Amino acid sequence: MNFISALSCFGLLLAAAAAQAPKPCVVPHLMSGSFSLMDANGLYMSTGTLSYDAFGQRMRVRNFELVGNQTAFLDQLMLFEQGAECK
Repeated sequence: MNFISALSCFGLLLAAAAAQAPKPCVVPHLMSGSFSLMDANGLYMSTGTLSYDAFGQRMRVRNFELVGNQTAFLDQLMLFEQGAECK
């Protein structure tokens, strides 16, 4: 009797595990964040922000780089719907 009960419980657990369907990831409609990078020597440093807009299908990246004593700034706009990139 115990064997049949254990086998039934195992069968129910197996059926419950098999019935769970994977769910696709949900992407947020608006997302923003920041990043900061530095190498081990401290000669290269980069910091910036990232903004993503799923409604307008665009992403903007602002990046400030410091390499040695030289600086650079990059403002990049990617328009996915038009397939264009502006720097």
